[in-house]
Amino acid sequence: MKNKISKSAGFIAAVLAIGFIIGSFVYLSIKEKQTNKQFYKMEIKAIVIKRSDWQKRSIDFYLNNGTHLNFIAPATGKLEIGDSVHKARQTFNYSVFRKNVDGVYAIAGNYNYMKIE
Repeated sequence: MKNKISKSAGFIAAVLAIGFIIGSFVYLSIKEKQTNKQFYKMEIKAIVIKRSDWQKRSIDFYLNNGTHLNFIAPATGKLEIGDSVHKARQTFNYSVFRKNVDGVYAIAGNYNYMKIE
């Protein structure tokens, strides 16, 4: 009897673990699609004022207009605090402007939110 209980408890634990893994994958996939859709729709003309890394898996950039941008893929070097970000609605393309030695904003790069570069 005791052996049957431990086998069924192990089976239940395995099913719960697999369910948790699948559920997490589905949740993260849905969240990523929502983030992508939100980025695509918004227009941006703002300055990066803060950066936050989450366990080196995603990076949030907070803008002076209250918006924040989330990058799941590495965004190293693309955006820095003080950069000006410009993006038109209905596109994944955005431009980054950075102050040069004269303190004037100059183009630092053009990027696509959906491409890992």
